[in-house]
Amino acid sequence: ELHKVSAIGSPVTILASEMTLQQESFLDVINIILSNGEVPGLHQKDELELLFEDLQPYIDDDDPSHDALLKCYSERVRDNLHIVLYYSSGVSEGFTSKIRRFPSLVKCCVINIFRDWPENALVVTAAERFKTLPVPKNGLQGTSREVLAAHAAKMHTVVQNFNKTYASEQGKTVFVPPGRFLFYLDVYCEEYVKQLTEIEAKQKTTETGLATLAEAHEDISVMKRSLNDKQLILDGAANQLEILLSDIRSQADIAAKQTTEVETSRNELAAQASKIQIEKDEAAIQLAAAEPAMKAAEEALHTIKPEDIATLKRLPNPPMLIRRIMDGVLILRSLPIDNPAGWELDAVGTKVLKPSWAQGKAMALDFRFLQQLQDFPKDSVNDEHCELLAPYLAMEDFTVDRAKAVCGSLAGLCTWLRMMTIYHSFAKAIAPKRQLVSVTEAQLYKAKMLLKKSEKDLGEKQVELEDMKAKFRQALDAKTSLQQDAEAIKRRLITAETLLGGLDAERERWNIHVSNSNDTKGKLEGNVARLSAFMCYCPPFSHTYRTSLMHEVVQDLKGKHIPQSTKAEIEHLIMDGHKKRSWALTGLALDQHSTQNAVLIETSRKKIFLIDPQGQGRRWIAKRNPTACTTSVESKEWVKTVGVAAREGKPVILEGVDHDIPTILQQVVHSNVAVDVLQLGDLEVEIAPGFDIFFVSSLTNPDLHPDVFTKMTVIDFADTLSGLTDRLLSTVIRYERPALEEDRLVLIEEMLSCEIDLANCEAEILARLSLGGETRLLDDGVLIEMLSNTKERASEISERLAGCTEANAKIAAARDEYRAVAHRGAIIYLAISDMANVKPVYNVSLEQFEEQFEASILQATPNPYPPKRVANIVEHETEHLVGHMKRGYYSSDQQTFITLVSLEIQIHSNSITQNEVSCLLSHVAGPASDVSQQVTWMSLEEWSSLHILEKKVKALSTIKTSIISSEPEWQNWYKGTAPEELPLPGLEDRLTLFQKVLVVRVLRPDRTGIVLAKWCKSVLGPKAVRSA
Repeated sequence: ELHKVSAIGSPVTILASEMTLQQESFLDVINIILSNGEVPGLHQKDELELLFEDLQPYIDDDDPSHDALLKCYSERVRDNLHIVLYYSSGVSEGFTSKIRRFPSLVKCCVINIFRDWPENALVVTAAERFKTLPVPKNGLQGTSREVLAAHAAKMHTVVQNFNKTYASEQGKTVFVPPGRFLFYLDVYCEEYVKQLTEIEAKQKTTETGLATLAEAHEDISVMKRSLNDKQLILDGAANQLEILLSDIRSQADIAAKQTTEVETSRNELAAQASKIQIEKDEAAIQLAAAEPAMKAAEEALHTIKPEDIATLKRLPNPPMLIRRIMDGVLILRSLPIDNPAGWELDAVGTKVLKPSWAQGKAMALDFRFLQQLQDFPKDSVNDEHCELLAPYLAMEDFTVDRAKAVCGSLAGLCTWLRMMTIYHSFAKAIAPKRQLVSVTEAQLYKAKMLLKKSEKDLGEKQVELEDMKAKFRQALDAKTSLQQDAEAIKRRLITAETLLGGLDAERERWNIHVSNSNDTKGKLEGNVARLSAFMCYCPPFSHTYRTSLMHEVVQDLKGKHIPQSTKAEIEHLIMDGHKKRSWALTGLALDQHSTQNAVLIETSRKKIFLIDPQGQGRRWIAKRNPTACTTSVESKEWVKTVGVAAREGKPVILEGVDHDIPTILQQVVHSNVAVDVLQLGDLEVEIAPGFDIFFVSSLTNPDLHPDVFTKMTVIDFADTLSGLTDRLLSTVIRYERPALEEDRLVLIEEMLSCEIDLANCEAEILARLSLGGETRLLDDGVLIEMLSNTKERASEISERLAGCTEANAKIAAARDEYRAVAHRGAIIYLAISDMANVKPVYNVSLEQFEEQFEASILQATPNPYPPKRVANIVEHETEHLVGHMKRGYYSSDQQTFITLVSLEIQIHSNSITQNEVSCLLSHVAGPASDVSQQVTWMSLEEWSSLHILEKKVKALSTIKTSIISSEPEWQNWYKGTAPEELPLPGLEDRLTLFQKVLVVRVLRPDRTGIVLAKWCKSVLGPKAVRSA
């Protein structure tokens, strides 16, 4: 496709690395293109025809031949297609072999040889790259970009020289090509921008949170003043309420007195009314006897019809009885009569009263006559009326029957008159009683009027009292409302003071953070320089060389006056503190080297290549990624495993990569951009999110191509003594105190959870405080409640964490009782690992060693007393491990192994010094000195070596003086057949056995092996040496 594009389009360049050219078929195609620009059989016939159509615009001939088109195609390919090949490993046997088989690589190429970049080129490149760095806020000037560039260039040069030292001392090659320097610059710029952004963002958030707390403190002061003002108002309101309450009590007393008086009067009136009622009832009973008469009178009146009255009116001369009846009506109504008390004779000669018809007729002519009779007041009849009526009523014809016979229905008037007199006779009998009742009722009425007035006055008093009570209630409500406001303010004040008091520790910490932020930003350039150097240059080196390299970085930063943090560990510059605990839960040793390796794996921008002879890194990655697939390049199914993992988005741990990266995976390793499709031979696999691949070598010094160091992060994961000790200590505790180890893991998990929760709580508090807004903190009840809950939760977590820390310290102290066992095992294993440098076949995996280590623990003599038990295990594990491992070595290397173990034990117990070890392992001969004092029976070389011993070993600083002063004794010792069995003249009591070995090593090297074996026996014990 590139071939075709170069023919009909713009220029194309193929950039191929040495690792890309490992495929012979691809290299063959490149060789052909370089030689003539054509690749036989590259295009099918139909593809060529389409290609020739696209070439028409580039040919002058309107009808070009096939050869002309093919020639044009080849020429355009030569002009537009360029190939750049680069080799990193230099001229080697493999390189010369390829040149012989593919000569176009030399004949048709321009060969340029690029050496290491000079330091000035590094400075210029770095300065140009650093121009893009942002400037910190708050007016910080920072270090000039030229100084940073000079430091970067200096470090790259230092690492290159450091690599040579590492290769000569350790026999391991680490390539540091210029591409690594460019990677350093990229990492520096990315980390600087990232950390600067994070620092400034956190500083802004913290400042906002502190400002919110400051506002809250001001609001508390305002609330306190407001509370004092309300308290003064409350005091005034309380005084007013007291006055009002006093008035109410006075009015209430008056009202109560009046109420008593009214109640008394009301009771008296009730009794009087009851008495009157009794008398009225008695009179009513008596009057009830007159009711028939009254009823008869009324019924008689009802018998009279209006037409009867009309008939009466028309009579000019009515009968005598009718006229007398009308006179009786006139008498009852107290109307005048013409001839009162006159007498005359009727038709039969009977003497009767003379009627007065004129007045009776006039009365009958009144149209209201009948109604007036019906409405006649019966109680108006008196004795006079009855006396005047008596003659009329006494007449024989003044009866109802006679009246009916004479005048029909008008006879009812006769009955009415007689009944009215009967009623009067009854009413007259009860008249005194009725009069008394009337008088009493009049008195009762007056009393009621007085009572009514008293009740009115009392009502007014009650109204006035109710008004006062209403005012009191209103004032009391106002006071209550004011008091509730004051209580609310007081509660808010208490809540706010409690909250802010609880946040005092955080506020102090945040103030320190804000005050240190500018200092942190000022030191950011140096810190990022240290971090970038560590991430880019340190991974392939061992822990000791990493420490030395970082020391060089720190010293150069100091020399160039680039600010940096003084005591910050590298891992603390990029990772959170609680990360260590999460790593410990997944089986990582917490020594500095292992922690640094974990940081490198977590933060690497490239694929990881682990140099992992003990397998710790592989196991940790597998535990940290439970879904990871582990396979080996020695497996026939490893390509399939990688493809399945890529499709399912799982990490892959590929073991056994002891040389170059498999060609089929170079597309993943060497691509500068993310790869979406993985080409596994003829199979294309779409890569799902989550896929990653870790390359692992179990060799201590794998043969890696230089490109691997450029395109990948190569990490030396070999165990250090402290890391291996921690790992073996867990094994010891698992057998000796299993519950303790379980408690430790549970405790680590609990502490990790507490630390994460505590950090989240603090971040949540700060985030809520920094939200800002129009509502102030103390006015936002929901926010206060949330902050209080969060702070309460944080306090609980802190208490839990403190308890966990205390428990962890106790567990650590209990574990340390068995540390000697793990320390001895670690020393022996490191000695075993060093034996692989003698012969690679001596390499022993940590898993194999752990099996024997566990067996030695189980086989050791039991003892309930821990110190005794530890001593037993140390003794037995030394005997067992040394003896077991020694059997796998050639006889010529067995003493080397025993000596190496003994030296490691003595060095780490500080029983011997490094100078003493160097005197044993290296030739101590030096320049001749004090030749004039040389004894004749000793060679010049031996005498000069003694001079070096005097300089390096303090206990031997007087050996030459001792030889001169006791020459005969020394000569006998020197010429003895077994000098190691003889005491050293004048020095025997002052020297250790190892120092005696050094003397034998210089003066009688032929007996060194014997005395060295004796020393090893004293260190390891007779059983260990014998079993070995």
